[in-house]
Amino acid sequence: MLQEIWNIMNTKIGLVVITGAVTTGLNVVFQKWHMKKDQRVRYENVIGDKIAEAFLAVRDIELEVKVQELYDADNRLKEGINMFSPGPIYPAIMNSSEDFWKFFHKVNEARGEYEKYLDYKAAAYLYYMENYCMSLMKYISEHQPLAYPLAGTVFIIDLQAWQIAYDKMLVKRINRQNCRLYVKNGWRWEWAKKKVMKELWEKSILFKKINEENGSTA
Repeated sequence: MLQEIWNIMNTKIGLVVITGAVTTGLNVVFQKWHMKKDQRVRYENVIGDKIAEAFLAVRDIELEVKVQELYDADNRLKEGINMFSPGPIYPAIMNSSEDFWKFFHKVNEARGEYEKYLDYKAAAYLYYMENYCMSLMKYISEHQPLAYPLAGTVFIIDLQAWQIAYDKMLVKRINRQNCRLYVKNGWRWEWAKKKVMKELWEKSILFKKINEENGSTA
């Protein structure tokens, strides 16, 4: 009889010990899982904030192209402006070589600071504008005394095409943000740059003028 009681007690104690060990083990597993989840959430929040900051900063830059000036405004004001046909306009970033250089410098700095947080296509649009600005500055310097405001009345179409397309894309990215990062090398990056160049550069007025002057039919 005593042996049977001892066996029952021993069995209950064994169950308590085993149950305690299992519970402790599950708690440890749960805590580790919870810690990993918290770390992942914190990581996604940090990366998400960086990506959001990059998209918003780049959008501020491209929106500068929307600000326009009336060409030869003083004379136009003296003559009287027709509100329905105000005359030639140009982007305010082309008020002078200094203003355009400042815009170019912002694009260049944005590539260095924010490109790593942008997806391939968003980064490719920034890459395109950096190269377009260099090409335009070179073109104007080779066609002195062509002034920036006058050149702006011609090439505003190119700049607007970039700004409108880029803004539409950036707004979609901002509204549907993910936490993915992209390495800017390899065929995907090269393909994104070529695609944007084909969409914008090969249809630009600057591209056509350069080719015409070089005797190219491309």
